[in-house]
Amino acid sequence: MLFVDGFFHGDLHPGNVLLMTDGRLGLLDCGMVGRLAPSRKEKIIDIIHAVINEDLELLARTFYSLAIAQGPVDYAAFENDCISIAEQYLVGVPLAQIQIGELFQQLVEGAARHNVRMPTDFTMMFKAIITTEGLAKAIAPDVDPIELARPFITQMVTERYSPDRLKQQAIRDLVAFSSMARSIPVSVPVLLDELQAGKLRFGVAPETLELQHRASDLRVGRSIRAALSITLIICGTVVIGVAGLPIAVWGIPWLSFVFWGLALLFNATLLRSKGILPPQGS
Repeated sequence: MLFVDGFFHGDLHPGNVLLMTDGRLGLLDCGMVGRLAPSRKEKIIDIIHAVINEDLELLARTFYSLAIAQGPVDYAAFENDCISIAEQYLVGVPLAQIQIGELFQQLVEGAARHNVRMPTDFTMMFKAIITTEGLAKAIAPDVDPIELARPFITQMVTERYSPDRLKQQAIRDLVAFSSMARSIPVSVPVLLDELQAGKLRFGVAPETLELQHRASDLRVGRSIRAALSITLIICGTVVIGVAGLPIAVWGIPWLSFVFWGLALLFNATLLRSKGILPPQGS
């Protein structure tokens, strides 16, 4: 329900769950429910995948990408705190004994110490996971829900990078980039007219001029990397249908993987420049 539809019940105590005669579960009292957007649903899948594989750095990065900064954030300190908390719940602990709901709660509380808070829908979802986890262990204490979820989560992560999904993402990126490009001929003349009419005023202190130049150069560099990344993704997708190219796996030619690898490299540098990915060596 959560991983496929992005829907979750916010108050899943025993009184709101019915076991149907055909083995299905029925949910009552849907006054407190939530729904995650596809992008956020994929973040939750990444978090569970990180928990299953004890990838603590991925866990910290994904939490940070979901967070809302309330002030200056020292990412290195944030990551170290997340890893320290996660180690207590994951490292050396059998999957059947992992308290994933309590882990999420501790991570949310730990994030608050670094001027970071989680979105409201995630906070409600984490509380729902804690309730559901307790209910599952009360009904079937010998069942390991994380181990049961492993093949499902692995399948969803794999499907995310299937040719069809990559092609869909390339089309979405192309549409977004085309829309942005189409707005330039309209926006630039308006901006120039307002500038000539004196409607635009710029107050720049001399000491900040150099910083603004650097920021402008950084924005231009990001735009170039984004455009190159989109172009490489499209090229990698297009050559799938070209006959005669050496095939790597799943009927996809090596050249597609080269294009996608370069696009991934540009995306990584772009995300790092925006602070979404931590700097190298941190």
